[in-house]
Amino acid sequence: MSSCSARRPSTTGHDRPRRAILRAAWLWLLIGICGLVLAAPAAGQADEELAARRFESGLVFVRDGNFREALEDFQAVANLYPESAVADNAILEIARYHLEVSGAVDQAAAAADRIVNNRSYSQGDAAPEAYVVLGRAALARSLTEGDIQDAVSNFQRGLRLYPDSSAVSQTLFYIAEGSRLAGQPAEALAGYRRVVAEHPGDPWAIRARLGAGRMAVLMNDPISAMEEFQRVRDESGDGPEAADALARTTILYRLFVRPPETAYAIEPSADAGGRTTRKVVALAPLPDGNVVVATDRAVSSLRPSPLPASERPRALAVGPDGPVVVNERGVLQRVNGESVRFVVPDRDDARTLNEVDALVATSTGDWLVADRQAETIQRFSRTGIYIGEYADVRAERLAIDPLDRVAVLDNDDGLHVYDAGRQIARLSTRVDNLYRIDNPADVAFDVFGHLYVLDREGVYIFGRDRRFMMRVPASDDAPNAFDRATAMAIDPAGRLYVADERDKIVFVLQ
Repeated sequence: MSSCSARRPSTTGHDRPRRAILRAAWLWLLIGICGLVLAAPAAGQADEELAARRFESGLVFVRDGNFREALEDFQAVANLYPESAVADNAILEIARYHLEVSGAVDQAAAAADRIVNNRSYSQGDAAPEAYVVLGRAALARSLTEGDIQDAVSNFQRGLRLYPDSSAVSQTLFYIAEGSRLAGQPAEALAGYRRVVAEHPGDPWAIRARLGAGRMAVLMNDPISAMEEFQRVRDESGDGPEAADALARTTILYRLFVRPPETAYAIEPSADAGGRTTRKVVALAPLPDGNVVVATDRAVSSLRPSPLPASERPRALAVGPDGPVVVNERGVLQRVNGESVRFVVPDRDDARTLNEVDALVATSTGDWLVADRQAETIQRFSRTGIYIGEYADVRAERLAIDPLDRVAVLDNDDGLHVYDAGRQIARLSTRVDNLYRIDNPADVAFDVFGHLYVLDREGVYIFGRDRRFMMRVPASDDAPNAFDRATAMAIDPAGRLYVADERDKIVFVLQ
């Protein structure tokens, strides 16, 4: 009988060294694996610490106003340590930088989108505010119906997804802002009051009170508006909101409480820059209450302030990056020394705007520029890229209100108001037994949208409904009355600055 069986190989003396080598190799491999396992937490901890320090460094740079260095730190955190606990916060700061500093709206939206559409980041504390950034970016892109709806949708989405986050009060505030920008004052007022009711003591509640006051003015209730502004002053101490509320109350008090004949007192400017030896061609207010003065030869200000350089100014404005001046060659000069030429397509060629009489900045940072040669208003981005024609109208002076409505002064065709390039109103220069504007020289809006028209001998004030309110001064024989005015500006507190060619002085009406 035969059978088959597997035989175990015998171990010889030659195999023992080889097996010992294999056992040693396996031992070293196991030691290496254990080392890696033990080292991984240590490396991760080191990365986390470095990410936190780099992020904190960026916040310090932000606090000091050094935004470029801050951006470098935030980008390093996002790129080198994307799994760290602060990566989402760094990306949020990048989004804020592009939204609030550089004006690169699309990059701001892209950074915020990177947070909300990432499985890990969307569960972090940066996600609720990322939705706020997405909405604000849409509003910064334009105030068209589509972008406003897109903005509100993002605000509402963030509120639904994160109903208990610390960003709720901010989100509710911006939902109310969306209603305001959409021309829905009643809905906006209700939204602002919700913020105040549900988040008392919150900084966004203070801002909401300012918004509620503004809506009360739009709804023809200036007294309620003044009450809201007084509450802001009571609740915000010495903060910037208190100063803003006082300025707005002052405007309303002049227009709706004081008798028209005493609404303003006219005084020569006490600031050193208030006297000139040349004709003033333009005035522009700065956010701090200072006023830029452009003569036909130079640019100065009532109080010392950084200004763009220009030897022969023709137009003056304040944009998102500060004051700008356009000289007689059509070159826009900024405070930082950078210059922009406005160029428009012209058939198969391009044409540089060498004759610019006026320009204004929209809420999104775009420029509306009066093109004398084509007798149109052209639209450019904040960096000077041509967007398209805004309106087919000749403009000698321009003004823009908080909702981007544009007042156009054309001495040959009167006063017009445009919204999104479409004419919505035309003001008569004279109404029997009411007013008569013979020589209009300039136009301006206050923060509520009241329209001020400068004549050679007075300022005519119109409500938001374009109805005549008052003339300042009430009569030509008022003390310090001007009679050869050339330019006007309104500061945040509603003070009027009027340049008079005869006296070579800037008058202050307050």
